[in-house]
Amino acid sequence: MKSGYGFWTLVSLVVSSMIGTGIFISFSFQAAFVQNQPTILALWLIGGLIALTGALSYSDVSRLIPRSGGEYAFLDKLLHPSFGFSAGFISVFAGFAGPLAIASITLGEYAIKSDAFSGIQFEAISLGVFVLGPAQCIGVLVLLALSACHSISLRMGGSIQKILTTVKLGVLGFILIGAFAKGGEPINLTLDSVFWDKTLDIGFAEQLVWVWLAYSGWNAAVYVASEIPDAKRLIPRALVIGASVVAILYVLLTLAFMRSIPSEAFIAGDDLELTVIYESGKHLFGPSMASNLSLLVSISLLATLSGMVIIGPRVLKVMGEDNRMLQYFAKTDDKSQLPLRAVWIQTGIALLLILLPIQHLIMSVGSSLSIMATLTVLSYVEYSFRHPGVKRSIFFPWIHILFILLNVGMLILIVRQQGMQASLVMLLVSLYLYARLNRNNDLTPKQAKS
Repeated sequence: MKSGYGFWTLVSLVVSSMIGTGIFISFSFQAAFVQNQPTILALWLIGGLIALTGALSYSDVSRLIPRSGGEYAFLDKLLHPSFGFSAGFISVFAGFAGPLAIASITLGEYAIKSDAFSGIQFEAISLGVFVLGPAQCIGVLVLLALSACHSISLRMGGSIQKILTTVKLGVLGFILIGAFAKGGEPINLTLDSVFWDKTLDIGFAEQLVWVWLAYSGWNAAVYVASEIPDAKRLIPRALVIGASVVAILYVLLTLAFMRSIPSEAFIAGDDLELTVIYESGKHLFGPSMASNLSLLVSISLLATLSGMVIIGPRVLKVMGEDNRMLQYFAKTDDKSQLPLRAVWIQTGIALLLILLPIQHLIMSVGSSLSIMATLTVLSYVEYSFRHPGVKRSIFFPWIHILFILLNVGMLILIVRQQGMQASLVMLLVSLYLYARLNRNNDLTPKQAKS
């Protein structure tokens, strides 16, 4: 049996990739702008449904195509190499570099709330759309250090991932116990007219994008499929178990935040408090314990960064194997057996994106990921009907159709908000690059034949 990532490393990849930026900051926006508890809970339930239907759908796709690269590998086979190339291009920027930047900024925001980093305070420097503040500086240094660790060996990367995921779950478990044991804020989940007004409001779509980002990562295991023994069996199990655990945890955490933080703690505006764990800890245990929790959240967010540093470069590596112009990134280091060039190009892109405002990153990343995931599942459904011999799960095609409908509905709402410009630009640029490469015969024989 080939060596590679084991089952529990896969589960930790899924869990740590999902639990990160979204749940640690998005409740702040929901409390400030939605201001209705049952509507906020509905956001997380819908997000969990999308993640679980996505995990079940991708389980079928991964059995058919057990190759690293995620949507790049899937759409290359199921739809057309041009869409595979576009998916890979978008994954590099929106799927991994963008979320890496968001998670790095969030890590920095929590770090400066702790006593250990409280001395790192200075006025943020702005240059056009770019911002450099204390949180960004900490995020840059941490990302560089983590990328260096994952450049040493595959075994070390897997061990780091499992340890950091355990720390993250411990922090969240502590908040859950404290909130339900000591929290005294009232929770009202009545589905009255205010609930329906808030749920049907266009602003619901914007918040759903935040929730979608919080749940993104349910497909993490498919990106390292080529490095997994018995991938066809292990990947589906890891996807479903990871997504289910996180969905339950998110719903419980949402209730815990409602029970531990007064609604007036979140006021819409430029000074909106993003560090929801800090706020929860402050009201439950006092400022001193909140400071310690903030430091632990920063440490636990290393698991999120670690997971994306592991899986993201695999997309660029696979693209390099199929494309002569990108073959520089396909090289694997002889000693570590890691795609070091791909690791560092992803890190470089993320370092640039860290300097962008986090709200701009969220909308672009969320809509881009939704488009590619929807195309993947839609293509699999169409492929399966054309090839009746394909092995399919008992959920086919109803779970797949539900996933598609949920994503399309969310994308329609985003379009109404004009929140997809960056996604469409990336799609058009990627298709243009593919056309240029194809015209110049820079594709490998395999792709050219496709």
